Amino acid sequence: MVGPRWNLLLVGTDERLSMPETPHFTVSGDGRVSGSDGCNRLTGQVRFGEKGRVDFRSLPPPGALVPRPSVMPSVSLMLENAYRYLIDHDRLVFFGPDQRVLGLAACRLAWQVARLGSQWQSRRQARAPA
Repeated sequence: MVGPRWNLLLVGTDERLSMPETPHFTVSGDGRVSGSDGCNRLTGQVRFGEKGRVDFRSLPPPGALVPRPSVMPSVSLMLENAYRYLIDHDRLVFFGPDQRVLGLAACRLAWQVARLGSQWQSRRQARAPA
């Protein structure tokens, strides 16, 4: 989870995020979290434990600077409630203590690499002799 930018796709299992800015975060090697909740800057700390345990702290309160926070999915709250995580290829899934899915994120770097790879493959095929 440390290093790449993670773009949040879902809060819960079916609430697709539609916000002014794509909610995202990056985790540095020292556990600092930075990014955006879709409206506001997102900063805080994260600690990792055994067996995929995760603990986000010091995140801003949900909807702190949003004019109508009730209509905005709570990215900060989802991260603070995360108990475990699982990374599967370019996807990051957060689970609550009851094992329910809290949210889903995609690694921006992996998505870009896949896109560039398919563009390169298309160009290569276009140049190949018949």
